Amino acid sequence: MIKPIVISDPYPRTLDLIFTKTKLKELKTKYKIIVAPKKNKKNFYENNIGKATFIMGQPNLDKYLLSKASKLKCNDIVSFKKYSQCTF
Repeated sequence: MIKPIVISDPYPRTLDLIFTKTKLKELKTKYKIIVAPKKNKKNFYENNIGKATFIMGQPNLDKYLLSKASKLKCNDIVSFKKYSQCTF
């Protein structure tokens, strides 16, 4: 089974700061996580946004990039408390 792709772009935080170890492991077993780079984000999103089902974070995406996000279901800005109690 192919895992849904999640783009992780929680800058200035990291996944280790957001998730407990248990929840991060659970997330990684259910989804393929692609971490956005700190530099060249536009190029990264041009190449990957069309594959992503979800984006975790707060990326600055223009209408052109969003138009390429045909599989995107959710772009969610969340807090640590929400993730630590989240069920995936």
